[in-house]
This record gives sequence, C-alpha cells and structure tokens, in this order.
Amino acid sequence: MRAMIASLWLALLGASASAGDMPVPGDFFLISRQTDGTFSASHKVLDKPGQGYVSATYCGRTYWVRPTTVAWTHMEAENRRKVALEYNAGKGWRPLCEDAQEQVRLADIGIQADDFIVANGGSYEQPKLENRFQHISNGFKSKTGNSKSSSTYHSR
Repeated sequence: MRAMIASLWLALLGASASAGDMPVPGDFFLISRQTDGTFSASHKVLDKPGQGYVSATYCGRTYWVRPTTVAWTHMEAENRRKVALEYNAGKGWRPLCEDAQEQVRLADIGIQADDFIVANGGSYEQPKLENRFQHISNGFKSKTGNSKSSSTYHSR
C-alpha cells in the first residue's frame, strides 16, 4: 500500500518535466515499464559527475544517479514494474542493464534509510563527498611525533 501511494505521488510530481530532462540522443535513463512493456516513468542518469548525483555501478559500469532515483527503482519493482538502464540512440531506446533495481541499493551509495523516505524527499543523510585534494592532504598529516607545527618544510 505504501509503495502504491508513493508511486502515485511520484507520478503526480513527475508529470511536469523541465526541458533539461527531456531525452536527446546520447542520454541515459532508468526507465520503468509495465509488464506489457509500455512506458511508466523514467529518471535521468549521467555518464559523468553532476551536482546532486552520486556514483553508482550498473552492470559493471559507473554512472551518476540521484539518491531518490535509486530508491525510486525499488519502489517501481515493488509495484511490479520492470526497471532497466537504457540509452537513447537517437532512433529508439537501447537497453544497457536489465533489472536495474537489483544492481544498486541505497546502502551501496552510503545511505542508511528506507526507500520510501528517500523516494519521497524525506529527511536522510546524504553521502559525504570528500574533496580529492583534502583526502590526499589528510594522508600526509602525522598523528604522532612533534606536535609543534613548522612554518615551512625546511624549518625544525
């Protein structure tokens, strides 16, 4: 029942898509289809990092998705829809990864929350993305030894 309400809610909110979300050749989408193969809904997937997107692996290849998208795939599966990662080839959709809801879970992207909460925009902790240079810098920081910091590398 919860899944049915959430899907209805998502369908109502998702009815107005912005021009940036309209598919063009070269786009990747997670597409939900009814058991007879007819289109139900979709979420855009990126092939490179984007703001608000997190890294996820579908069928051995890394893509970038929103956490709500990952939760949505599970909600669609609960409603007996098939979700696949598809590529817009310009002359139709090409399936790249069947059963996408089996490929990535919220825990895989660092979120410990219920699919229902995340799919409906509820409160959950976003995965922390650490700046690459900060990570490298932290690797060089010493936790032991002289606590007195020096002004340059050559100072004692």
